[in-house]
Amino acid sequence: MPRTTSLAVIATILGVSVAASLRATRGQGRRAVPAPATPPFRIATDEDMAALEPVRRGRRRRDRAPSRP
Repeated sequence: MPRTTSLAVIATILGVSVAASLRATRGQGRRAVPAPATPPFRIATDEDMAALEPVRRGRRRRDRAPSRP
C-alpha cells in the first residue's frame, strides 16, 4: 500500500474511534475530582530539616584526582 493510503486508513480509524467515544459519553457532565482530606505534602519544620542534616560533615580531599563519569 502506498504511504498516503496507509496514513488515510490510520486517520480514518482514529477519527472513527474518537467520534464513537464522544458519542458514547454524550450527555455526561464533567465530574470534579474530590479534594483529599489531607494534603499529600506538608512543609518541613526546622526540626525535620535538622534531622536531615548529617551529624559530621567530611571534608573532600583535594589531593585526590577527580572521578571520571
